Amino acid sequence: MGLLTVKTCNRASKPGTISDGENGLSLRVHRKANGTLSKSWIQKLRIHGRSTTKGHGAYPAVSLAEARRRAVKAKAVALEGGDPRQPVVKAGKTLGEVAKALMADWTPGWSPATAARWDRTYENAIPDTLLAMDVDRVTPSDVQRALQVVWREQNPTGKRAKMLLKRVFKTATQNGMIERKDNPCDKRLDGLLVSPPTRGAKPYPALPYRKALGVVPRIRSRWTGHPAKAMALELVILGPTRPTELLK
Repeated sequence: MGLLTVKTCNRASKPGTISDGENGLSLRVHRKANGTLSKSWIQKLRIHGRSTTKGHGAYPAVSLAEARRRAVKAKAVALEGGDPRQPVVKAGKTLGEVAKALMADWTPGWSPATAARWDRTYENAIPDTLLAMDVDRVTPSDVQRALQVVWREQNPTGKRAKMLLKRVFKTATQNGMIERKDNPCDKRLDGLLVSPPTRGAKPYPALPYRKALGVVPRIRSRWTGHPAKAMALELVILGPTRPTELLK
C-alpha cells in the first residue's frame, strides 16, 4: 500500500516531490510562470542499467489509483528488459500528437522553467496547420512555410521551434513511432529559411582624453557600488590597463 492518499495529493501546495513509497512513484508539484500550481506523476526507473524517470500524466486528470497502475506496468516492462518510456501513438498520427506524446515523456527530466519555456514554444511558435499534418508526410518546405514568419520576426523563438521539431522527428524515428527515416528539419531546412537582415553594428566613437578627465569626477560622485569597482573603472579609463588584465 502506497503512502499517498487522495487527500494528500489534493492538499499538496509546496513545490517539490512527494514519494508514494512504492515502484518509484512520486507526485511532482511545481509552480508555473503564471503562478498556478501544476501537479504531475513521475516514476524513477532503472532501464538498461541506467537510472531515469518516466512521466505518467498530470494530476488529477490521472488519478492516484491510475498512476499506481501505470507505475506497476512500467516497472514490469523495465524488469523484463524493455523501455516503458517509448510512447505509444496510434496509426495515422499527426505531428502534434507525436510531439505531445514525446514532450510528456521529456517533461519529468526538465526543470519547471525549462518545461514552461518549451511549452510556450510549442503553443506559440508552431502553427496548428503544421501540427495537424500527418507526421509521415511533413516536408522541409512545410516546416519552412510554418516557421518563416517567426524565424524572421522573432529569430531566437524560431530557432527554439526548429530545435524542438528536429528533436521530435529524430526521437520518433529512433523509437519506431513513425515510418519515415528522414528528418525534415535537417540541413535541407537550413537552405530554405531566410534569416532576418543583420543590422550593421556601428562602434561608438572614442572619447577624447581631455573629456575623459572630466568623466572620472562624475563617476566618483554618482557611484553607489563597491569602492574597489569604481577604482578599477578609473584605472581602465585613465591608464593603459585592459579590462581583461584587470580581472586577472
